[in-house]
Amino acid sequence: RAIAIDRVGFGRTDRPSPPTAPSPPKLPFADAIADRLESGETVEREGLAGLFPDPRNVMATALRRPETLAPKLSWGVSKWRKDPYSSKFAVEALWPLLNTVVGKGDAANSNANRPVYFVGHSAGGPLALRALVESVSDPTLLPKGLYGAGCGLVAPVFLD
Repeated sequence: RAIAIDRVGFGRTDRPSPPTAPSPPKLPFADAIADRLESGETVEREGLAGLFPDPRNVMATALRRPETLAPKLSWGVSKWRKDPYSSKFAVEALWPLLNTVVGKGDAANSNANRPVYFVGHSAGGPLALRALVESVSDPTLLPKGLYGAGCGLVAPVFLD
């Protein structure tokens, strides 16, 4: 058996949006104020000050798109209760899947020791390695009759 692993938001999964606080309402005259702010003469700033946008442009953007002002909240308040982009989250999601899909098959009904190889594509490589380490450290994570036997990395260049 081989299990291919990739990060959340790559492949066929949607990228989850982080939870945010409610954004302030858009003012009815926001566009007029934003236009006025941006109509002034732009001053070239030197040194480190040049790394940051003109404060008038920042204010104009905030007036036009108040949702950009809504602070992002901790993933702990999301429906997942943890960061879905973390490697820990990805590997934790693997065990119930394996137990549901593979655990009901022939391996669960026999005394055979069948190897499972975890394969990561590109960013999934570290996830495959983590899954292997966890499956070897705690063999009860895998269905009965299966054991973590190895992991591999498929580089994108080989798929082109």
